[in-house]
Amino acid sequence: MTTIERSPSSSPEPQVVTDDDGRVWVAPSTPVSFYPGDKVYLLIPGGPRHGPYKVAQVTSAGRYVLCDNEGQNVRNGDEIPEQDLEAA
Repeated sequence: MTTIERSPSSSPEPQVVTDDDGRVWVAPSTPVSFYPGDKVYLLIPGGPRHGPYKVAQVTSAGRYVLCDNEGQNVRNGDEIPEQDLEAA
């Protein structure tokens, strides 16, 4: 069975994979649209957009933690999916 190890970081790190035979390799990374420090708007379906905010952390491909200009996390640090963001 193939296992994938992942550690949290501010940007997505390559996934280290161990296959059934014990071979270790790096899985291809999934591209992201935003990086820490990028300014984005938070889109609310059927409502206004909020921000701009800064990308504080890329938690996984397509999921982000945002912060305001004072460095306070937006939405209590919840991960926000990429489809809810727009470049500022």
